Amino acid sequence: MSKADPWSGFLTSEGAQSVLGGLLEGIAVFDPRGLLVWTNSAFRRLARVGEGRTIHVADLWERPAGPWLEVLEGTKPGAVFDSLLLGKEGAPVPVQASFQAVPQGYVLGVLGTEGHRPERSPSQSQKLAVLGQLSGGIAHDLNNMLGILVGMADLIKSTLPTQDPLQESVDLILQTLTRASSLSEKMLDFARQTPQAKAAIDLTALLRELQSLTRTALPPGVDASFDVAPGTWMIEGDENVLLSALLNLVINAGEALPEGGTVRVSGQGAPERRFKIVVEDNGTGMDPETVSRVFEPFYSTKLEQKGTGLGLSLAKKTIQDHGGSISVDSTPGRGTRVSVSLPLVL
Repeated sequence: MSKADPWSGFLTSEGAQSVLGGLLEGIAVFDPRGLLVWTNSAFRRLARVGEGRTIHVADLWERPAGPWLEVLEGTKPGAVFDSLLLGKEGAPVPVQASFQAVPQGYVLGVLGTEGHRPERSPSQSQKLAVLGQLSGGIAHDLNNMLGILVGMADLIKSTLPTQDPLQESVDLILQTLTRASSLSEKMLDFARQTPQAKAAIDLTALLRELQSLTRTALPPGVDASFDVAPGTWMIEGDENVLLSALLNLVINAGEALPEGGTVRVSGQGAPERRFKIVVEDNGTGMDPETVSRVFEPFYSTKLEQKGTGLGLSLAKKTIQDHGGSISVDSTPGRGTRVSVSLPLVL
């Protein structure tokens, strides 16, 4: 791969090599032209991908066209299908396949069937764990960039008069960068399998901070309303990671309002010592098939806007790591309601 290849830094990282290389599922990565740039060992055991030759995604199949073609042409964000992959000896190999568009190109996942399937396939939770572990491969570079931004924001703050109204905006920038840096460290901890330390979290204070961040996170023309029950609502967990997950839900709701509107966030006590957080919008909504897949890694309905399909899957894992649950209720043309339930500490 050339240095200009958008995949190069990611795929050559130690995290990507160790994690993707060890998957039981065959993984192949393609550039925006559909040319193969990387495969893991499981894919190479199944498919004919010899060294030293240029391979297009069309070259991998017994037939020159298939459901993957719509993804390549941009009419679909992804496709899941059964097909015949050309094996190492040229013989067709039955596989279950998933071909997804991502901002850097395309990702193909295949699992052999009829004697070619591994003894066990990775569960959804294992895949999410892999995604979390993979993030450790880029966390170091992210921290370096955040450090530069913090330094620049500090410099701006020091040059502004004390009463300048921009001081509040710079403080919010610094606060957000600090959160991002802490979250990056948590990504590294997860990659190293470091047990995350849990601490008491005041959900009322957390939702106030979420409201502050929401002011700058939502698109123009989209407002946010917050209605949080008074009182002290305490849970145990990681404040930065949980805040990031909730902010992702708010941002997703805002992106469902292309013509503008309001994202409503509410928080209140629920039966059995739980706290319920609801994020809802009256936007475009989703059909039942889309709702059933919103938590799948790499599945996204907004790839033209550079969606990666990772936000909701990681948000779900975060909620579950905090002992909670998350559900989605949506109707086309009438909006979406995401409900999060978290256990309160006694």
